[in-house]
Amino acid sequence: MLSAKELKSEYINWYKQNLKFESLNDNLIRIDSPFKDNTLGDIVLYAEKNPNDSNITLTDDGYTMYHLELAGVDIKRSKKRQFIFKKNLESYGVNFDEKTEELYIKSPVEKFSESKHRLLQCLLFVNDMYILSKSNVKNIFTEDVSEIFDEHGIIYTQDIIINGHSGMSHKFEFLVPGKKNSKEKFVKTVSTPNNPLNAKAFVTDVNQAKAVKREKPNEFFIILDDRKKTVNTEVNNLLVESDIIPINFTELPQKIELIKN
Repeated sequence: MLSAKELKSEYINWYKQNLKFESLNDNLIRIDSPFKDNTLGDIVLYAEKNPNDSNITLTDDGYTMYHLELAGVDIKRSKKRQFIFKKNLESYGVNFDEKTEELYIKSPVEKFSESKHRLLQCLLFVNDMYILSKSNVKNIFTEDVSEIFDEHGIIYTQDIIINGHSGMSHKFEFLVPGKKNSKEKFVKTVSTPNNPLNAKAFVTDVNQAKAVKREKPNEFFIILDDRKKTVNTEVNNLLVESDIIPINFTELPQKIELIKN
């Protein structure tokens, strides 16, 4: 028979053994929790006595944001990341200091346990934004590109589908319409540019789209995310040979005239 009492006791004992409190001075306590961050290190909190009242401040000392940025998740550069981040903080009643990048809660001592739990939940959620540097990076990268387009006044339509003669659908993240005598531009965004198989798939998309007759002449661009790694020459040559114009993201502002309406 499975005993709820035994499971509860087992969990509480484990929690007690892995939860550590250390007084660093008369007004500052370090709290090592058994919960893990995105580096698999223990999440550490600090409880500090406020000098002007009887409350305490629970803080992560800026550790969470620092390690997210090391992992390639720059919340400040993306409106989508900022929205997710701020909604999370609001949900748990957690504050953010933009100067120190600390996540913190000010709390009466008698509500310490509840406040600590809310801050831990918030930190776990924010740490999970590390996923944005992996599985959701495609959408985030596309948003980064759209922000540069917006800054330069480019008019565009997003998520264009072209149905090829084979019956397959081919998606382009942007269509920039051309003016009277200029070409319309189809733009794909590639967050993982150094995968040759992906590059070949992009070339197939473009070749199929080219075969579809449209009212205006067109040209095709691929914007490659080179912020972490230099784009392979093999991939770049494949695109150029296929009459596709590759643009590295770090060079996009300098080459934006190629895409402008």
